[in-house]
Amino acid sequence: MTNAPRDVCEGTAEWRLLATDERDPVNIDSTLLLLLIPILVIQLGLLIWGLYDLTRPERAVKGGSKVLWALVIIFINIIGPIIYFLFGREEA
Repeated sequence: MTNAPRDVCEGTAEWRLLATDERDPVNIDSTLLLLLIPILVIQLGLLIWGLYDLTRPERAVKGGSKVLWALVIIFINIIGPIIYFLFGREEA
């Protein structure tokens, strides 16, 4: 098998990749963006809800360290707040 260049026909997927401006590092397809927006909204909502719940004065957490749970909520995307809600809160 040789490494000779293939003929690329206009209108094919390969041609579209070659025709994109290489100087534009951010070339996000609109379909991908529509899929990412709900995930980002869910992530932001869980983050805000988790931090709000954590900062309530009457809230007790397992391990006793609210700072540690805040770090889990903030730095472990989407799953961090879920872990906090399932395992981090102590029942009153």
